[in-house]
Formats: sequence, structure tokens, C-alpha cells
Amino acid sequence: MRTLPARSHAPSARAVPLVKGAHSVRTVSSLIAAAAAFAVLLTSPLLAEPAVAATEEGPVTWSVRPGDENGEDGRSWVEWEAEPGEVLSEHMVVTNHSRRDVEFRLTSADGYFTETGRFNMLAGDQVSVAAGTWIDLPESVVVPAGASEAVPFTVTVPDDAGPGDHPAGVAASIRSAGDGTLGVESRVGFRVMTRVTGDLVAQLSVAATGAYAGMANPFEAGSVDIAYEVSNTGNTRLRAQPEISLSGPFGIAARTITGEQIGEIAPGETRRGVVRVPSVWPLFTYDVTLHAQPEAVSDDLDFDEAAPATAQATFLAMPWSQLATLGVGALLLTWTVWRRRHEKQKTERLIEQARAEALAGASAGPPQSAASAQPAATPPPSRRAARTSAGLALIGLLAAGQLLQAPVAQAADGDSRSGVDLNVEITPEPTPEPPVTPPATPPAPEPEPTHGVDCVSAPAPAAAQLHDDNRGALRSSTLLSVPQGGTITAPVGRDYVGELLCGWLFSSPTSLGSDTVTADGSVTFTVPIDAPTGMHRLVITDTSGTILAWTEATVTPASAPSPAPSLPLTGGQIAWGVALGAVALIVLGGMLTATRRRTV
Repeated sequence: MRTLPARSHAPSARAVPLVKGAHSVRTVSSLIAAAAAFAVLLTSPLLAEPAVAATEEGPVTWSVRPGDENGEDGRSWVEWEAEPGEVLSEHMVVTNHSRRDVEFRLTSADGYFTETGRFNMLAGDQVSVAAGTWIDLPESVVVPAGASEAVPFTVTVPDDAGPGDHPAGVAASIRSAGDGTLGVESRVGFRVMTRVTGDLVAQLSVAATGAYAGMANPFEAGSVDIAYEVSNTGNTRLRAQPEISLSGPFGIAARTITGEQIGEIAPGETRRGVVRVPSVWPLFTYDVTLHAQPEAVSDDLDFDEAAPATAQATFLAMPWSQLATLGVGALLLTWTVWRRRHEKQKTERLIEQARAEALAGASAGPPQSAASAQPAATPPPSRRAARTSAGLALIGLLAAGQLLQAPVAQAADGDSRSGVDLNVEITPEPTPEPPVTPPATPPAPEPEPTHGVDCVSAPAPAAAQLHDDNRGALRSSTLLSVPQGGTITAPVGRDYVGELLCGWLFSSPTSLGSDTVTADGSVTFTVPIDAPTGMHRLVITDTSGTILAWTEATVTPASAPSPAPSLPLTGGQIAWGVALGAVALIVLGGMLTATRRRTV
């Protein structure tokens, strides 16, 4: 038989009906209170630490741990390896911390891991079909006030059981009355993990999809939401770190994103996650690749040769706003070209008509007077239109130049959106005054040492010193998680209030400095920004190096920095503004010219 280091779990409970009848009256307040209790307690994982439940006779506090006929033996759960058909005899020690005798209901059920990696067992109204049916234990036990009872139970492995890990759990529960017709069943227990001998298969399967969300502004980038799932298709517990790669056509704009670490996943279970990637430009299509490497949850197994799971998907990222902008520009350009050709043809017809009339007048009589010949000297309308368009284009360029000065003026005014703020102040040089000798002042006292000075000389703890007996107050804490560069708060107990304690981060001991225990019995440390992501151990010692508490902690990637402030118009933005202004004014000139009627 093997045992694992102690881990803490949260309490689990379910709501059950206590009273049935057509004449029962429930107020709105009682329904709300009962529903709230049901929702909170139903979703809580299995607990191995003491729990408190309110009953009609008063609060009840109890705990359940593995042990033998003499009491608890220091384990937090049962884990053993067996052949098909083998039988294991164990004990669950139920301790009643209350001041009255309590009868506890004993149950066993199939086990599973939640989305956060915590162990739990099926609720009492769900039917077990796997390892939960292998356990045989009494239906109830009465425990005197302040005493413990060692309840024997057996685990019988079926002859046809497949190799691999089979999770289950045992619990002691009580049923307490609630408001109205609903009651709450609270349970405390521990896991029973059976590994049937045979070939262990470490295998994962993954899937991923992507969706692009564009912006209405064609000059603003959109975002990509990547949904993925990781399933354990093998027969043993695993952990994994999903890695996601995103790239456009021909590998353009490639980037890699790390998903949330999966601390423990049992055979047949699936973990799902969503990652949002900001500042993504639409490149018509994107490829997303999900990669997950199976890893063992304990040091006695080695899955380095296990094949990684990979999945790839392609999704559209259409630049609709950019295409609409180009379409409008193309329509304006086509209309401008058509209008110019139309005006040119009209001008050529008028010239031919005037030439024909002049020839006819010359053959019919004396030469025309200067007044009658004046229309022929008038410049063709097409040339006037060209000069008008050129003048408007020049005005547009000058106006664009004036507009481009606006960001600089805004920057001088201290606009927070400018890329550079330039403030120049000219003050007259003050008239020099004779120096004044200041009176002698006593030397300033040396500053007091800051947090962390007392931990500089403290010896770093060794990994071999970490065991269940010195987990301290962190034995029952939830799995801590902190981003790179973030702060992590851990309870150490009110016995250390006012003391200066040291923090360390393992695998390789990394000092987190020191902190004084607050009134609620907790300390806070800052994780280095360059700390490796993944599972670590947080160790808390006093200034002499004595280990007071430790637990597992997960370091996640630092959150993406907020987008930088907008910069003044430079480079490509200036060129776009000038070009669009010139084109708009040229088109306006053509329209104005087309509406004027001229006679030749």
C-alpha cells in the first residue's frame, strides 16, 4: 500500500427534502435562504478537515481521516496498488469534536476531480457505477462527544477490473434542518484511490477552435477567442500544461499562448478553457494549434516517452471594415474617372461645333468681329475643370498640413493621449544673492531596516525538510495561485501575530523576503516577475530557518500589459490623411465643374 502527502479539500453537502405535503406553507424568505444554502453546499468539494454543521440541537463539528483500529495514522487519503480480485481492509476514523453524541451516516461513491483540480465524490442522489461500488462499510456510526471511532471498511477489486487508476471516496455525513421544506446534508471524508496493476497508458486528446471579433474602425485591431479542451483518454491520472500557437497565412503574426495548467485529471475526464488574444489584425484566415504533453502526478512514475497530444484548426478572420473602406474608395475613383471622360467628350463636341460654325461663317460673308470670335478664345471647359481640381487639391494639401499640426498642439497642451509632451518654460535668470551659511544641524538618524532584512541571514530550507508534519496552518488551505509579479497571501495562524516571517518558493529555494503576521494570522509575499510558471511549493519559516508551514502553489503567466496610450499622427497615418483629403477635394472639384454650364 502507498500513501500520498496530505492535501486539503473543501466540504461537500447536498440539499434533501425533509417535509412533503400539500398544506406546507413556505415564505419567500425561507425559499431564498434554502436555495442559497443548497447552491453553496452542493458545489463544495470533499473535505478531510474538521467541518461544522448547524442542527436543531446545536452546531456539530467532526473530521474524518484514514487510520487503523487504534486511531488516525497521519495519512490524508488511501492510495494502494492491487491485483484484480484482491481485497483491502482499511479504517476510517470519525472524530466528534462536539459536546454531544452524534450519529453519522457513512457513504461511499465514485470520485472525480473538479475543473480546478480538486477531488470530490458523487452526491448522495447520484448512482455510483465504478470504484465507489467496490467499497463496503457500515451504514452509520454513533460517536460520543469528544471521542473518535475507527470504522472498518473493505475495498474489493473485481476480477475483471481494468488496469489503471480508479478514484472513489468515503464520507461521514449528518443531515441538518433548514428553512421551509429543504434540509442540508453535510459530509466530510477522504479519497480512496485504487491502482489496478497492468500496463499504464498515459494519453491525452485535445481539441481547439477559434473565433475572430473585428472592430468597426478599420484602423483598429480586433481580438481572437480560442476555446480548447483536454481529455484524459488513458487509464492513469495525469497533469498537463496546454500550449496554444496562433499564426496567420504563411506564418504571419505568429505567437504562443500558455493555457491554464491542469494539476490533476483522472481517466475519462475533460478540462475546458478559453484564451483571449488581443491586438489581432484580420488576415482572412488564422491557424490555431493546441499542444499538451502528458505528465505524471507522482515522482514514482515516468511518462517522458508518452506522445504529446496535438490538434489544429483554421478559422476565418475577414477584414470587413477594411474591405468596406477600400470599396468606397474604389467607387469614388471610378466615378471620378467616368466624370472626367464624360466632360472631355462633351468639350470635344463643343469644339467641333464651334469650328464648323466658324468655317460656315467664313464662307458666307466677311470675317467675324472680335466680339463674335471671343468665345473661340475661351479655354475649353476641360482645362478649366483641370485647373479648378488642381487648385482644390492644393488647398486640400495645405489644409491637411494644418490638420497635422493639431496633434503637436494637443501635445503641448498636455493631452494624455499624445505620444510626446513638450513643455518649454522661459524664466528670467534670478539676480544672484549672497550665500547664506545654514545653521549646523544634527546628523539624520539612520533609517530602520525594511521588510526582508531579517531574512537575508536566515538559512534556506531544504526540500527534504518538507513533510506532512510541518505543513502547519496551510494543511487545510486551498490550492494557492498567483501570477508572475503578483502577491500571494497565506494563513499561518494567530499564534504568530506580530512576528516577522520569511517566505521561500521551491523547487530551487527562492527568497520572497519577509512580512509581519497580521491580526488575522496571515502573511503576504510578492512573487518575482521572472519566476517560472507551473506548480511550486510556498514555504514559510521564522528568521532562524524553522519551517512553520508550507503548501503547493501555482505560478501563472503575468497578465498582458494594458495597451499603450495613443500616439500623435506619424508616418503612415499622415500619408493616409493627406491622400484621403486630396482625393476628396479632387472629387469635389470635379462635381462642382460638372454642374457649371458653359457656352462656347
